[in-house]
Amino acid sequence: MKMRKLCIGACAGVFIVLLFSCASDPGFKAYRDGLFYGSKALEKEEYRTALDQFLKAAGGQPDQPISFALAGHAAYQLGDLAAARGYLAEAERLDPREQTQSYVIIKGFQSLIAFRQGRREEGMAALGEYVKFYRHSYPDSTYDEVKNMLQSGNINVPGLETLILHQMTRYEKEVFLFF
Repeated sequence: MKMRKLCIGACAGVFIVLLFSCASDPGFKAYRDGLFYGSKALEKEEYRTALDQFLKAAGGQPDQPISFALAGHAAYQLGDLAAARGYLAEAERLDPREQTQSYVIIKGFQSLIAFRQGRREEGMAALGEYVKFYRHSYPDSTYDEVKNMLQSGNINVPGLETLILHQMTRYEKEVFLFF
């Protein structure tokens, strides 16, 4: 019994030390605050503010792909496809194999950018990855419409954009619960 109490006490002590060390880390604070305020701005469709906040988050924890993926989303909404493509590429470099919640965001926006820029083959490849990953992570009633576009090869870009933006709004709201 004493050993159990000792182990619980030691674990609690380690947890408290880790908690305070993260809270006092200015990089972690910038990351946490940037994600929190960026997510609120994105929900309000304040894309410039969202982009600025996600970039602050990326500066605080540059090894975390989610801040770059969300910066890509905000830049896409601002119409800056070149910047969005760059942020998404950085997020993918940090998350090359579907390891985090950012992967579905990366692939969804990469497909939209590629189709908007006339790079159909790249768009189809990214959309294929998006559909594969989204199916397992967070599908909703619009999943089949996107899947049917992919399977038929008949991509209606404005319709696809509407569907993916709807799906991302729903998906990101769930992801934002952790910020």
